Amino acid sequence: MLLVIDQLEELFTNQDIDAANRERFVLVLEALAKSGLVWVVATLRSDFFDRLDQVPSLVRLSDRARYLLLPPNEAEIRQIVRQPAREAGLHFETDARTGESLDETIVAATESNPGSLPLLEYLLDQLWRRREDDTLSFEAYKNLGGLEGAIGARAGEVLAAQPADVQAELPRLLRALVTVGQGAEAAATARHADLDRFASGTSVRRLVDALLSPEARLLVTDRTEAGGVTIRVAHEALLRHWPRAQTQIASDRTDLQLIARLEEAQTRWRVANEDVRDDLLLPSGLPVAEAKDLAGRRGDELSRDVADYISRSAAADDARQAARLRDAQELTDQQVVASVARAYRVMFIDPLKSVDEARTALAAKETPEARQALQTAMEVGLRRRDSRNDERAMLGRGPSFLMGRWRQGKMFSRLRSDGRYTLVASERGQDGPKPPGTVYLIDMETLETRQLEPGEQASGRRLEFMGFSLKGGEIFVARQFYLDIHDLAANRIKSVQLEFHAKPTHLIAGMFGSYVLVGDTAGHVMLADTVSDARPQLGRGRGAALFIEGNVNGNRAIVIFESGQAQLVIIDDPRSPIVCELDMADVMGAAFDPGLDADRFVATTRTGEIAVWQIASRTATRIASFNHGQTAVQLAGFSGDGSRVISLGDDGTCKIWNIRTQSLVASYG
Repeated sequence: MLLVIDQLEELFTNQDIDAANRERFVLVLEALAKSGLVWVVATLRSDFFDRLDQVPSLVRLSDRARYLLLPPNEAEIRQIVRQPAREAGLHFETDARTGESLDETIVAATESNPGSLPLLEYLLDQLWRRREDDTLSFEAYKNLGGLEGAIGARAGEVLAAQPADVQAELPRLLRALVTVGQGAEAAATARHADLDRFASGTSVRRLVDALLSPEARLLVTDRTEAGGVTIRVAHEALLRHWPRAQTQIASDRTDLQLIARLEEAQTRWRVANEDVRDDLLLPSGLPVAEAKDLAGRRGDELSRDVADYISRSAAADDARQAARLRDAQELTDQQVVASVARAYRVMFIDPLKSVDEARTALAAKETPEARQALQTAMEVGLRRRDSRNDERAMLGRGPSFLMGRWRQGKMFSRLRSDGRYTLVASERGQDGPKPPGTVYLIDMETLETRQLEPGEQASGRRLEFMGFSLKGGEIFVARQFYLDIHDLAANRIKSVQLEFHAKPTHLIAGMFGSYVLVGDTAGHVMLADTVSDARPQLGRGRGAALFIEGNVNGNRAIVIFESGQAQLVIIDDPRSPIVCELDMADVMGAAFDPGLDADRFVATTRTGEIAVWQIASRTATRIASFNHGQTAVQLAGFSGDGSRVISLGDDGTCKIWNIRTQSLVASYG
């Protein structure tokens, strides 16, 4: 017995055949082939050889019995062209001008394109249908468009003969009869479609009937095992050699690939056990979205099974979305309560953090409680802003870091406490015919930049320092022996002469309202009133005054000298400031508690010692001590709630200390 299976590639192109049924079908073939009673012959297009690995049993079955049918040679093509004509009593016309016969022309065209056998079959059939008595003519050959144009030309003729409404159904029909594999290089292949998808009397059914007609033979029908009727293109060459079909397939390529994926997914879902089916519906996101979009545009073209699969997937996705919304709403309510609680918890410690927490709550859900928390936090923040010198976002790093760059003669900058304006200056402290030190004011919201011109007496003098007043409304620029005061419109208000006992190469000025605290290279400290001529000198330290750190109220300052000596300056009354020396050696840095009413500061040393000091009356008392380790500590500061100190050693380690228990909380680096 001989069993012939033509077009075995439909195992891969027919989306109704899943992997399990594909494997079972091949196992049946294997059993028949090994029975000794049946010869099994199957044909498979060579461009589907790469799919064999999807069915291991097919690889095993065909491994030793595979026969590659090579393209016919010239002699074989001659037989294909001439023998049927000879049997039918036909002959080929000879061109009187060139002496070449039509069969030679056809053989030459076919030989140059070995993959054109389907075209040759169609061409010979059409020549026979257009024969003149017993002659196959050149005129018919030319009218058909030659070998490659024959099938496309015929399809164009048949389509052009139809009414406009019938012609308009070609895209719909092609989408039903064509599938495209995944990947950019995947080729379009023919597929079966149930004839009953095209209802009798409709425009698309009339187009199907026209292409099925014996005169056209561009479509063919097949019977299914269930007794139904399917249609498919008679020659896949039609898909490659009909320009109209090529253009339409290219236009629909994305949809055709999506339909192929959906059919494969639907097949897996259909054959799966009931307990796992829900897991095989389309997942949320792009898969469901693109399927719903396709159903909206081409729902009437999809098979009932695929349309039902999309509908079930969409319903499941809606249910998942609703569940997520319920969960998200519950989580949102919890987050709002937590954020509002945190806003009130930090409101009088760090009002800006409180504002942020309240805004987080409102972003999650608009509630009266969150709105009230935001309003209260903003009121506290506005009051705090007007009396705050520096937010100390870097926990004390700001002054010493800028002063370090300053002492190295590099470009430096100062940021106003609210972050709205920045001062940027070129190198300071250098002599020469044209000392550097140009100062620019930058509006951080508009990025508008303006140069601050020095006063007539200060012009040409070294830049020593710059900064904002406590309330931020004025800008102070200290040049050798002179202080220029500007408003935020970049207008110079006045220049004040500052008298020093030594060359102010390392002059530092701390801004305290109308008072400027000044230190020079000889260690003198002076409180200069920029409104009056008052210039009380506060004392003298050992070595140059390296930097001055002030609190947010502008009535406390720490002056650190080159020798490591540190002095506390208390300015409750500018007419009689108080100066006392800290009982601490090798001081490198200091930072005040950012709290409005806090009279605490932290000081650090070259030997790793860290001390927290409390200011009381006319002096300061050490209330806690820590040892960072055998490394210098330049930078330290308080946490937002003031309960901890954070220190950064020169060895790169960062440590957090609890002030009350004087214990180490955490260490990094």
